[in-house]
Amino acid sequence: MRYVGIYNADGTMLGELRYVVGKLRGTTSCSLCDITHGKVRPRKDFFAACAEAAIEIELLHRNEATSEHLAAAGVLPALIVEEEGTWRCVLTASDLEECAGNPAQLISRLQA
Repeated sequence: MRYVGIYNADGTMLGELRYVVGKLRGTTSCSLCDITHGKVRPRKDFFAACAEAAIEIELLHRNEATSEHLAAAGVLPALIVEEEGTWRCVLTASDLEECAGNPAQLISRLQA
């Protein structure tokens, strides 16, 4: 299976700046970012959990996602999967929020 996680943020310099400022003000959030990133860098425990479970997740910002990705995802952030050429959402924004920033919780939900 091919998983794609889509952040609720744009991957441009301006988009990253907007996200950081919004996060500091409490006006912006992305539960997928909380799972995959620490305060400044990607979280090693996220990549370790994926490797241990043999689950590959491509991570995209919303401006990097295709229209098909975004249609399947719905409200961002989201985790989608491609099966037989069709994309579908497997973890919604609220599902990701329930992971509470814990990479192991995300992997557990994917394996369930």
